[in-house]
Amino acid sequence: MKTPHVRTLISMAVLGTALGLAGCGSSHHDQSKAPATPSTPSAAPDQGSSSSASSSSKPASPVPAAYPVPKWNTPLSDYIPLSNSNAVMFQYYAHTGIAPDYKTIASNFDSHYMDTSDVFTKHKIIKEIKPVVDQRIAAAKAHPYVYWPMYGLELGNYSFKRHGFSMQGTMLISGGYAEYTDFKDQRFTLNIRNANDFTFLPVKNQKLAQKMEHWISNDDAVYVQPYLFINGASLDHHQVHATCTRINIYGPHKELLMSYTPLFSDKKVSS
Repeated sequence: MKTPHVRTLISMAVLGTALGLAGCGSSHHDQSKAPATPSTPSAAPDQGSSSSASSSSKPASPVPAAYPVPKWNTPLSDYIPLSNSNAVMFQYYAHTGIAPDYKTIASNFDSHYMDTSDVFTKHKIIKEIKPVVDQRIAAAKAHPYVYWPMYGLELGNYSFKRHGFSMQGTMLISGGYAEYTDFKDQRFTLNIRNANDFTFLPVKNQKLAQKMEHWISNDDAVYVQPYLFINGASLDHHQVHATCTRINIYGPHKELLMSYTPLFSDKKVSS
């Protein structure tokens, strides 16, 4: 099975700013060690404000959010896996709203398309897969709650001062994006908007913290699975954007240890 690969960029996107098949592992690179700071989605600038408008008795119109926000308490059972590049690709077309590029899609979606140079065969393949592609894009639009497959997580040593662990080597770190290596033509990547909210993992349970510290000190694997809400896509770099709503942390035998959601200023979500 192909494995996803995560690279780190100096992001030009807004990054404060891991679906429908089986999961697989990832490798990750860390670029930022900034402490976690809870954040909320930024609002679009109010371009109608002026000194004269401020004196008007007319009530101000509400400023729309820059992008859709998730329902934080959505059950994890409602999330579907993003397990390969095609799943990310369909989310890209679902959230850009642009007309599907069936040639690009076919080159990623159908192995026979890339194996032939016969234009009549290519034309036939596109005609055959078009209804399936349209269905997949519609399904992606209807299911924005997704999860990235479980992958290895690097944690720093336990901090008695902050009561938790710094998170390293993960696509959740600001400046990182995730992608799969099973693409055949064009890459489609996933970018986390609220990455800074996951640079630190608080662990209040001392027994659990001691277990995790033991694993870390002995180079035993700890795993993370991010749960995401897809809320946009960029035409440049074929990038899908998402807000991470929750992460699950697993032990060396992939047993669930804890679930964590950052506390946003206007939302109290238990972790």
